[in-house]
Amino acid sequence: MNLFAFTANSLWVASSLPAWAGFRRALNHPDRAQFHLLRGYLSANADSAYGQAHGFAKIRTYKEFASRVPLSNYEDLEAVDRPHPARREAGAHK
Repeated sequence: MNLFAFTANSLWVASSLPAWAGFRRALNHPDRAQFHLLRGYLSANADSAYGQAHGFAKIRTYKEFASRVPLSNYEDLEAVDRPHPARREAGAHK
C-alpha cells in the first residue's frame, strides 16, 4: 500500500473511533440507547400538534410514553396533520 493510501485510511479510522465507541456502548446498554433516542424524538416533536395532544413535553419514562401515546396508523396521523378549519384560517398549519 502506498503512503498516501495508508495515511488516508489511518485518518479515516481515527475519525471513526468516536462513533465506533458510541456504538459499542449502545450494544452494552441497549435500553439506555433506545431511551436516549426516544427522548430525542419526544423533545423534537413536543411542539407539534400530535406532541401537544399526547403531552410529549411531560413524558419522562417509557412507561409514561406507552400509556399516553396510542398505537396509530397512517390515517390517524393524517387526521392530526389536517388542522381544523378555524386553526387553518389562523395560520396554524404550515
